[in-house]
Amino acid sequence: MNYQSRVLAGLVLTSASLLHAGPCKTNPVSVAISPTYSYGGTSTSSMIYPDSSAAYTDGISGVSAIINTSCTADLIVDLSNSTRTVGFSFQNPVVTNSSTPSWTATPFMAKADHLVVRDLLYQYSPNAYYQFTTSAVFDFTAPSGALDRVTFANPNAQVPALEPNAPYNTALVVVTHTPADTGTGAVETWTITPSNANTNPAGTPEATELCTLLLNGKHGLTNAGQFSMPFQFTVTRK
Repeated sequence: MNYQSRVLAGLVLTSASLLHAGPCKTNPVSVAISPTYSYGGTSTSSMIYPDSSAAYTDGISGVSAIINTSCTADLIVDLSNSTRTVGFSFQNPVVTNSSTPSWTATPFMAKADHLVVRDLLYQYSPNAYYQFTTSAVFDFTAPSGALDRVTFANPNAQVPALEPNAPYNTALVVVTHTPADTGTGAVETWTITPSNANTNPAGTPEATELCTLLLNGKHGLTNAGQFSMPFQFTVTRK
């Protein structure tokens, strides 16, 4: 089985398990997608951005936003039945190829998004501040009308994906857990953003906040290049 087939098989199984969770317990959440990415002293515009200042909150405007608590513990934001959209910009290419579509040159708002961040409850400790690294898979409706995908998958993540991105492993997706503070009234949060560490330190191009674009076609998923795509999500329990 080749690289693309293995990626497709693993991600299809993941998506199926998430969409048909059966008896798994879930916790409704609110996910604020920030228009600004801030990490490690770097602040810039997010390349995955919201349609408004309103958070994506479970049960509002058709949004499904949950932590699948008793099975995978993934964060899942499903907008397939929602009026909400998410913006994507592929204007910072790192690697392109013959499959890279022309629509990557222009930002767009995508509908029917399905955003998954793996195991938000990894080594969960409700009263502690801590960080860990994970993987993410974001499905979106492209300007072509196809349901395409971006993946953030680094084999060195504490919660790795089935396959790393190629040709460059991505910057690690970092989850920062901040406990509730009864003194200040602050609520428990998870902040999710890719690290700005260079994942190609041996040379150019510099590869940071790097995702792989996978196009969905009749022969499966096709690698259509890699892009620097900073984003920032803040998750709170509903």
